[in-house]
Amino acid sequence: MLQQNQALEEANRTAETLLHASAQFASMMEQDQVVDTMFLQMRLLVEYDIAAVYTLESPEWIALRATWQEGRSQAAEPGSVVGINPQEFPALLRVIDQQKSHSIADTLQQARPFHHLEANSPRGWLGIPLAAGGKVIGLCEIGRFQPTAFSQDQVRLAEGIASQAAVALQNAQRYEQVRESRAQLKTLTRKIVEVQERERRWVAVELHENLVQKIAAILMKIRYLGDKLDQNESVCPGFDDIDRELSFVFEDLRKMAINLRPVILDTSGLSAAIRSELARLRDNHHLRTDFSESGRLKRIPKEMEITLYRIVQEALANVTQHARAAQVGVSLVQTENRAIMLIEDDGVGFSLNKLDQSTCLGLIGMRERAEMIGGTLAVESSPGEGTMIRVSVPLPESGAAEG
Repeated sequence: MLQQNQALEEANRTAETLLHASAQFASMMEQDQVVDTMFLQMRLLVEYDIAAVYTLESPEWIALRATWQEGRSQAAEPGSVVGINPQEFPALLRVIDQQKSHSIADTLQQARPFHHLEANSPRGWLGIPLAAGGKVIGLCEIGRFQPTAFSQDQVRLAEGIASQAAVALQNAQRYEQVRESRAQLKTLTRKIVEVQERERRWVAVELHENLVQKIAAILMKIRYLGDKLDQNESVCPGFDDIDRELSFVFEDLRKMAINLRPVILDTSGLSAAIRSELARLRDNHHLRTDFSESGRLKRIPKEMEITLYRIVQEALANVTQHARAAQVGVSLVQTENRAIMLIEDDGVGFSLNKLDQSTCLGLIGMRERAEMIGGTLAVESSPGEGTMIRVSVPLPESGAAEG
C-alpha cells in the first residue's frame, strides 16, 4: 500500500511538472528562454550532470546553442556558435537520422572520438531528438560523469519535456526570423525615405532658386513692358493675359517647392513649419486652426523634424479630404526625453474597424514613419466625434547633438 501511494505521488509530481513546463513553453518567444526552461524542467524529472542543445542547420552541420553544467546554463555567444559535423559522431547522427532517442550506459566503450568535447565527455549519455511538425530541428543530450544506464521511464520523461520544448523552439525561431525580417524592412524603408527626402530637397531648391526666380524675372519684364505700352489698347489686354497666366504658374511652382521641402523647416525648425502649414490650410480651406507648444522648446534632430512634419502633412491632408472639419489643431510637447505631438479635428470621424483603403494606407504610412525613428502613433476616432492622432518619439539625451 505504501509503495502504491509513493508511486501515485511520484506520478502526480511528474504530471504537474509536465503541465507546468507546457504552460511555460507556451508563453515563450525567445530561444534562450526555451532552452533554459528545458534544462531546468528536464532535470526535475531526470538527474544529469551535463547537457547540451543543438539545432540542425543542414545534414552536415549542427550548431551548439547552449550547454548546462554545475547548475547553470550557458548560451552560445552570437557570432561564435560552434558548428559540428554529425557525420563524425555516430551517436549524434543516429539520433538525427532515426528520429529516436538513443542511450549509452558507458561512452568509454564506444569508438573514439565519441564527443566533440572529449575532455569533458559524459560516461552515461542520452540523446533525444527535438522534433516539431514531423521534422527534426535539433537534439538535446544529457549525461552523467559516471556510467549510467538511463531507464525507459527516464527516457520517456526526457522525451516528454523535449517534445514540448521542440515546438516552443521552432516557434521562437520563426518569431526571430519575422523580427529580423521586420528589422531589415524597417532599415530598407528608412533608407528609401532618406533618399526621397534628399531628392525632394534637391528638386525644391531647383524649383525655388532656378525656375521660380526665372519666372519672377519674366513677370517683372512683362509688367515693365505693359506699363510702357499701356496706351496701346490692342496690345495691353494680351499683356494682361500673359501676366495673369504667368502669375498662376509662378504661384503653383512656389507651392510645389514648399510642399516638396519647405525652406522654413530647415531654417527655423519644426514649429515654424507646422505654423506655416496651418496658415496655408486656413487660407486655402477656410478652416480655423490652432497651434501650441510647450516643454523644453529646443530644436530636435533634423531626421525627427522631417518625419514629424511629414506626419502632420499627411494628417492635415486627410482632414481636408475626408474629415469635413471646421477646426483643426496641432500641439507639440517636449519633455527631456520625448516629443509628443497631437493632431485633432472636429470632423465627422470614422470607425477604426471600417476604414476605406486611402485612409487605411495613410494611417499605415504615418505609423511606419513614426516607428522608423523609434516612436509610436495612436489614433482615436469614432463617427461624429472627430479624430485625434497622437505621435510619441524618443529624444536623444541632453547634450546630444541636435539638428
